[in-house]
Amino acid sequence: MKRTLTNIFLLSVYLISEHFFDLVSYKYEANDIITVLSVIFVFFNFKEFIQFIRKHYNIVIFLLFLFVENVITSAINYNQPIFFSFKAGRFLITYILIAFVAFEFSLKNRDKISFIPLIIPLIIIGLNYYAFLTGDFHLFANNIKVSERFYEVRFMVAGTSVIYLVLYYSNRLKEKPYNPIIFLLLLSVIVVISKTRGIIFPILITLLFSRGIVSLFKSLIRLKKSGVYVFFIFVVALLFFGSKFIFNLKSSFFSTINGLQSGQINNIQIRFLSYAYYWNIIKQSFLSVLFGNGIPTIFTINRFNPKFFISDIGYFGVLFDFGIVGIIIILQLLIAPLRAKYKIIKQELILTRDFKLFFIFQLFSMVSMTFFFKTPAVIFFFIIYMKQSRFNDESRYSNNQL
Repeated sequence: MKRTLTNIFLLSVYLISEHFFDLVSYKYEANDIITVLSVIFVFFNFKEFIQFIRKHYNIVIFLLFLFVENVITSAINYNQPIFFSFKAGRFLITYILIAFVAFEFSLKNRDKISFIPLIIPLIIIGLNYYAFLTGDFHLFANNIKVSERFYEVRFMVAGTSVIYLVLYYSNRLKEKPYNPIIFLLLLSVIVVISKTRGIIFPILITLLFSRGIVSLFKSLIRLKKSGVYVFFIFVVALLFFGSKFIFNLKSSFFSTINGLQSGQINNIQIRFLSYAYYWNIIKQSFLSVLFGNGIPTIFTINRFNPKFFISDIGYFGVLFDFGIVGIIIILQLLIAPLRAKYKIIKQELILTRDFKLFFIFQLFSMVSMTFFFKTPAVIFFFIIYMKQSRFNDESRYSNNQL
């Protein structure tokens, strides 16, 4: 019973973070709703919460440090009232609570390697293709950004989830007969619908490291009876990627080159200008480089050029907000579970690959995006973090590494 309630609660937290697949808008911030619900969850699981703090004190200390650091640096650099700093950094408290919920989930689901209900990717794929094929965005609660690239509309419903679901299913292609189809459809959402270079190139590079994909194709080559299966996958891939896939990759590549050569400011150059703009601000003080400038709020936002968005510069945005110390803390969280030894059995292999792909994607997308400011991605991160951590604790064979 407690396992079921924990699973339902985690699913609810995820759906709230994704605005129920961008179909619902809230009067309050999604993170605030999650925080209130998570505090209630802690109240009914206080003993386990103490266990979580003892076991994962590094997460609690790191996130609390960033919270306090933001309050201090914002006061120094912006002369910002503490209330605004608390409000801007409260998502870090939410992350601690999310980490605890993921911790509880890992304890209650020790044997689960496939922890995402099938209905989630099916709904996300359906909504994306419904909007793509009909051009009807009235269903959505003004949460998705709709723009144009290559003379076509571009957007992505529940975009954060799509990215990590692609990685998730790439490791589970052989687990269910329909998993390759779901994987291809999710990947097509990124390439055909979103047309976002900052996601397309990192995700394709990351998938080169997916043993799930390599293993599937090796198996298909070895089994003669799988010819029909291979043909079906090929047809689906052709239908969804075909000309659009090649056209979008080609257009993305040449538009990037042209953007770098052009004398006009475009979306490629604006990112480099953003790096330079925010670097010129923090380099004026060694303490700002070390601890960041603090998170801008409505109290301070008018001090910055509105052309340059911190959200578009990936980990450089983390550097601006939290400094080198903040980046080290986040990288430590990303690397720590990968350093441990683990048993070589099915569960450990797949979950370790989940974490490795998550880490690799962060490396290749760090110039334009980071999971750290996207709550759905943080939820995925802490689920695989906690599961991997638990398997590391139960390791028996220290010399066996993937």
